[in-house]
Amino acid sequence: MANLTWIKGMDSPNRTGRPKGSKRNWKRELERFISRNGTAKELKRLYSHLDTTKEQTEMLRWIYTMITPTPQSDSISSEEAEALYGEASEV
Repeated sequence: MANLTWIKGMDSPNRTGRPKGSKRNWKRELERFISRNGTAKELKRLYSHLDTTKEQTEMLRWIYTMITPTPQSDSISSEEAEALYGEASEV
């Protein structure tokens, strides 16, 4: 979202900038990517820039929860669904 109180040519409202060593939040980037209907190529770029296998796994799990349909009430109970999600997160 644009800063509506800042006008081009003014001093930056964030003079110190992002702290050194801080990382971009991949979840925020992924949400922005999905909301803008990005391409598969862009998603691969984001994934490849993650530093650790743990971050990559978290990203894949998060995507999985976004694209997996929620179970219908007549198919399995909420307890069974929670158990399945628990098992999937252990893998």
